[in-house]
Amino acid sequence: MTSCHVVIEAPRHRHAGNPFNVRVMVNLPPGHELVVKRDSAEGDREEKLPEVLRKAFAAMERRIKELVEKQRGDVKIHASQQVPVTVE
Repeated sequence: MTSCHVVIEAPRHRHAGNPFNVRVMVNLPPGHELVVKRDSAEGDREEKLPEVLRKAFAAMERRIKELVEKQRGDVKIHASQQVPVTVE
């Protein structure tokens, strides 16, 4: 990981509760940029900042693991995605 930036934004016009947006941006070699965005009002209820941050970092962790698996060739191929090959 070459960098990690976390941005927490609150809207200019505050509504009831504590609405805010969280963005986590990670740069990984060779030139990959991953971005995860979370909103406190996603889902059925508004969440507190620590919970939204936890979910944003958990989502970023999943994205990083997916990228590493893809780079290593560890990505599973489902039967419906396999291409038949004929050898003669």
